[in-house]
Amino acid sequence: MNYLFFLNHYPPFRYPPQIATVFEQAQIIANDSNHNVTLIYCDTCETIGKCYHFRRSSKLVCHLCNSYKKYFLKKLSNKINLLPLSKLSKEKKKEIIPSFNYDSVEEIKKLSYKNVDIGYAAFSTYISSIARNLNPLMDDFFKKKFDQFLERCCMFTNIVDFALNEFCPDHVYLFNSRFIDTKPIVDICISRKIPFTSLETKTTLEEQHLQVFFENTIAHDIHHITSLIKKQWDSSSLPVEKKIQIASAFYNNRRNAIPAGDKVYVKRQQLGLLPDGWNAHKHNIAIFNSSEDEFAAIGKVYESELLFPTQLDGIKAILELFRDHTEMHFYLRVHPNLTYVNYLYHNLMYELEKRYTNLTVIKADSPISTYSLIDAADKIMVFGSTTGAESAFWGKPTILLGNAGYRNLNICYLPKDSEDVKNLILNFNLPAKDKIGAFQYAYYLLNEEDGKYNFFRFINKKIYIFKKPFWLRYFDIKGAPLSKFITTISRLVCLKIYDYLPKEEIPTKEDEEVYEQYLQ
Repeated sequence: MNYLFFLNHYPPFRYPPQIATVFEQAQIIANDSNHNVTLIYCDTCETIGKCYHFRRSSKLVCHLCNSYKKYFLKKLSNKINLLPLSKLSKEKKKEIIPSFNYDSVEEIKKLSYKNVDIGYAAFSTYISSIARNLNPLMDDFFKKKFDQFLERCCMFTNIVDFALNEFCPDHVYLFNSRFIDTKPIVDICISRKIPFTSLETKTTLEEQHLQVFFENTIAHDIHHITSLIKKQWDSSSLPVEKKIQIASAFYNNRRNAIPAGDKVYVKRQQLGLLPDGWNAHKHNIAIFNSSEDEFAAIGKVYESELLFPTQLDGIKAILELFRDHTEMHFYLRVHPNLTYVNYLYHNLMYELEKRYTNLTVIKADSPISTYSLIDAADKIMVFGSTTGAESAFWGKPTILLGNAGYRNLNICYLPKDSEDVKNLILNFNLPAKDKIGAFQYAYYLLNEEDGKYNFFRFINKKIYIFKKPFWLRYFDIKGAPLSKFITTISRLVCLKIYDYLPKEEIPTKEDEEVYEQYLQ
């Protein structure tokens, strides 16, 4: 069989698990003599312009990236055909890239080129790599920069199209699936019905990375995630009691601000602290929003399953329904990950408190405890954060208003429309759902039976210097005893140089007119 691998353009010293995961799978498949493996990698910024992380993109960054990458390329099996992107680009005929017209985010998302949703790819890249701005001002400066994203996405689409024609792969591998250097691969494979695997990673309780595989789909495919969760639970050799013990550790760790495969957001919160004026005699409903920018440009299918266009729309609609209900009180806990986000989709949350007397808004950096809110509230409403699974685990009736990996595990109520939401809120005796799905979800996140690395292991190791914790991050490459030392030093040098490079000016202005409806 012919296998084709694509290595992202993102500098590997910035996110090492990417290169480890792609190389690991290429090495495994290449060890089978019946397979032909080709790996395409970026070797110069001159192929499709600056890499998408262009705030510090330069020839020096390109040199650092390639120098770091070359060490790993030399460790791959000689059975793997290594193909630089520049060589592939020279072999194909140049094509004229069309220009695109757009004046809104909605119009951007409709942009397409050769069956690739380049609008989604470019906007997702902009939000994740440049600015957490969901509604950028469509001025000349923004369009000039954003057109570069669109152009690069089209250029890479042409290269992918050429590569698939040239190598006729039976299977394609890539890491992630939604940026300008990966979404073209996914969309073209889907349109041509070429099997592909989207690679991702997850983190264990010990802060180590494991591989996750998404066959012929993306990492945000909720239905596929559901099947993975149930498959891992059902196929595990561990007894149910042990699986429940592992899952429970996930929720207990998060409550106690101990790392559990994700960033700890509650370190500065005070367990037991509730908002002033908490009245236990009222029907108290805690609303937990999420970092909306993380899922703002996933794709059409993901967005089609959302109950409200935005979280601000959803919260406002609920508050309007119960504006005059003095027997209940809503507490909006703004996600801590929004603390330093100075955009209106975040800031307008605090304006709602001035309009609704039965609402208390808890700031993103407030010391008020998320878990004390869960414990004290009568019911919980979430838009997709892990808090939804946690509240279900802690025995609270939970209403999911967005999308989440635990959506189909029967641990949350899933209203179909605003009327459903209203009826669920008005039911003061709404029971909590069964916890088994919460156990399955946490076990999936922490399960260490699958996805281990054999050839390219990326290690997170905590050390203490003068009683202060520091993280060492390095590679342990099979057959390369010096890899720990070499990759530790080289990565630190690359990061230090990278951080001192000047940043380009980027478009960060917001289109405030979009939010006028929320101010009326």
